[in-house]
Amino acid sequence: MKKYITINSFILTVISFLFAEIILFPNILYEAIPYQSYKLINNKEILPFEKVWYDVWKNIDNLTIREQIAITTYIVNYINPDFTPAYIVRGDAYFTNKDYIEALQDYTTAIEQQPNNAEIYYKRGLTYNYLKDFYPTAINDFKQATDLNNNIANFWAEYSYALKFSHYGADEMLAKAIAINPQYKNFNYNELEQQRTTIVYSSALEKALFYSYIGNYFLADKYFEIVNRLNYLPKQVNINYNYIINMMKSAILSGHFESAFYIGKHFLSTNSNNLNNDKLAEVYMWEAFACAGIYKDDLFVQYKNLALNLSPKNPQVYCILGNIYWKIYDDTSNAIDNYQKALNLMPKENLDYFILSMELAQIYKNLGDITKAYAIAYNMIISQKELPNIENINPLDTPIYLTYAKAYDILGNTQLAKIYYQIAFNLNPNIDIPEKYYPNKVEKLQYLPSIIIDINDTTAIELKTNIFN
Repeated sequence: MKKYITINSFILTVISFLFAEIILFPNILYEAIPYQSYKLINNKEILPFEKVWYDVWKNIDNLTIREQIAITTYIVNYINPDFTPAYIVRGDAYFTNKDYIEALQDYTTAIEQQPNNAEIYYKRGLTYNYLKDFYPTAINDFKQATDLNNNIANFWAEYSYALKFSHYGADEMLAKAIAINPQYKNFNYNELEQQRTTIVYSSALEKALFYSYIGNYFLADKYFEIVNRLNYLPKQVNINYNYIINMMKSAILSGHFESAFYIGKHFLSTNSNNLNNDKLAEVYMWEAFACAGIYKDDLFVQYKNLALNLSPKNPQVYCILGNIYWKIYDDTSNAIDNYQKALNLMPKENLDYFILSMELAQIYKNLGDITKAYAIAYNMIISQKELPNIENINPLDTPIYLTYAKAYDILGNTQLAKIYYQIAFNLNPNIDIPEKYYPNKVEKLQYLPSIIIDINDTTAIELKTNIFN
């Protein structure tokens, strides 16, 4: 009888333990995460993340920013999408890393999951303050934070800061901060605003140009919006050709044609004399693109002709014009004609030649002319001296991975097409890829270089984006 009771007690204990685990950590059933390799690295056993993730989580504050982003990304992608603390930690890491748009996204998700958490409203409001997005966003967040908890000086001080530069009532809010913490008597709005503007401007511009280069026009456009909102354009940047071109390009390719139109219009009215003919022609053609997008057909023709007359042998001008005909007017005949003109003027060893050739092949494929599409893709692949590296992935090579994906898709090599499409997608989740190559839930993870994190003296975990094992 005692043996029977002991066995039943043991079973009840096990059931209680499992029940507690499911209640405390919902959606965690320790399913294996694909593409992990379990081996010895530096004499340490690599353990499955899904089995030991909470041991790592308990020490998250001791990890580097890069490691925190990696750990929390694994948690919300693979372990539990409703684990709010992971979004908060990742949001904080993004904020520290000056990835302000990504931080806002994570704080917003955390607020949706915990709408009564004052601290998260404060963190999101603080981010808006850094970006000078005061009214109504920052002000609303600080109102929520102080309604939920009115005993924290920081909440009232940042509330005061948001009101100072956008509304009224700043002095009243600062008095509440001082009543809690007298140190806020020295709160200097203008000095703090200048410090924040300098920090945010340089990082936002850098990120905008980076995202524009890799083709993530959604994030590029968001960061360009931040740069413009800061109203902190030094003269040398305001007349910088690359800056203006990338800003217009990002706005157009993320669907904000009217914004691009006014950016180009302002630039051309003040700085057109500072550019040579080739660069000015490209600005004219991007302005034509913006006009086509907002159905100003007369202006489209006007700017198009200005560009062609000014620089008739500039391949970029014809490339942009081909994009207009294809993406706006659905005129494949004129698109093909202008793409071909661009290719005829472009050196074959130029990376743009490879990328544009595959755009042309894609049009032929869409038209059902598989023979021409195949011939272009085949010639492009065999002309390359080496394939892009898939072991040490460089985010700056995103356009190259996407171009190879398109080429192998046309050639019918679905295995290689999938590899390159999913590399490109992991680096830039905002690109469009064919449905058959779209990553499933376990494959849809932002790019992470391989990271080894120690658990103790004998064990560790390895985090990486690896879709090839």
